[in-house]
Amino acid sequence: MVRFGGIRWFWVGGLFILSVLLVSCQGLEGTYISADGSEKMEFRRNGEVYITDSVGFTVLGKYELQGKRLIVKVEIFGITEIAEFTIEGDRIVSTDGKMVYARKR
Repeated sequence: MVRFGGIRWFWVGGLFILSVLLVSCQGLEGTYISADGSEKMEFRRNGEVYITDSVGFTVLGKYELQGKRLIVKVEIFGITEIAEFTIEGDRIVSTDGKMVYARKR
């Protein structure tokens, strides 16, 4: 009986950890607007990001999330541009602090 209880708690603990991981992994998807409203970034679950400027020009890029570090890669006219950001709650901040995006609610 004690052993069965141990196995049951093992499964309960495992399910709890899995649910925490799933919630934390899905946190980036959505739309983020720049502080001045001139750009938006739309993150998709499949690793794609759509970046739109103030005149409506949109480019498709890819992103990688490494903990709180976000790497965005966009290819424009055959040249790959790479930008690095930090995730700070509902905000995305460039490593130099010049670009700040907030999650659109």
